[in-house]
Amino acid sequence: MNPSYQWVNLGSESSFNQQEIIDIMGAPISSPEEFEEYIGRFINGSKIICLSGELKRCGEGRPASNYRLEHDETLNENVIKNYFHLCSNITKKPIIVTTIPREMRNYSWFLTEKGEIIRKDQVYRRRANDPEDPIQYTGFPGGDETIHDIVDENFMNMLYKFGIDSDKLKIIRESCKNSRYHSYMIDMISFIYQTMINTSKFHKIFQAEYKTISCVLGGEKVNKWTPKENMNYLYFEDCHDEYGCVYFVPRKESITEIYHLFDLIINPYENKAKESVRLHLDKFSIHRWSDFDANDTDDIFTIIMILHCYSCDTIDNEQFSLTKKQYDIKKNLESIIDSWKRRNSL
Repeated sequence: MNPSYQWVNLGSESSFNQQEIIDIMGAPISSPEEFEEYIGRFINGSKIICLSGELKRCGEGRPASNYRLEHDETLNENVIKNYFHLCSNITKKPIIVTTIPREMRNYSWFLTEKGEIIRKDQVYRRRANDPEDPIQYTGFPGGDETIHDIVDENFMNMLYKFGIDSDKLKIIRESCKNSRYHSYMIDMISFIYQTMINTSKFHKIFQAEYKTISCVLGGEKVNKWTPKENMNYLYFEDCHDEYGCVYFVPRKESITEIYHLFDLIINPYENKAKESVRLHLDKFSIHRWSDFDANDTDDIFTIIMILHCYSCDTIDNEQFSLTKKQYDIKKNLESIIDSWKRRNSL
């Protein structure tokens, strides 16, 4: 696979009256000059900034992967400077964080050598770490932690529909090699959180935190992770002064609902969840910074998931119709996927 960091535009075309989202879904490695020039075209007081990465404080461990690039000090400095610009200099409007910590994620997915996708139940596995759960003392029944894992047929069928079959999945899985061919598909989950913006559910899904962005050189060992001595790391500290910013982060109580919406969105049929995705892209022009195949395969799977909402079947086989705007959005999504396929010879 050929990794690519790039901006992609989703949803409605930019216009003077169009609501816009700056969606940072990968480490922004471009030079600060390029980054500031690009977002300067869109950022003003009415724009919404979305970040995907847990807001860790110093001492809580390695920052989320979207906030660092440890194998390259120069690019890591770009990432830090770009986040400081985004979170300190751009707007005093609240910033929306659309991801959840790893220890709160319900599932992970394993891409097998055969080109299958296995959904692994992480909620069940975490019972082994709960001191109030008998499983911590007795172990899993029959010693089998995989009892609730499934072949994710809806997921695979959605990919097949857009030309990603088992043979191609055998190639694509190499994007996840560093995580032993596993993915939390968190970009897909993050996008569903994003669709809650400007809805009546927003404050049920998100809660406010007041933090300031900070940079720490090196640091003390945290559990098994030892920070590199000469590497800067990005953190978000609690604060109470004028230098802070409001960040809306997902409530723990929202997780079950979001994963339920995920299941509705990837299933074959038209439903209210897919309609809400289309309405979100009708409403917003989204400028998304993506790291296709750099660490994972969830970026392109997110684009396919969105396109699926414009291409699904109806249960009663009625004609599925799109507005002119929605048709244009669909064609743009197809173009992004076709470009990705050509880049990777798929």
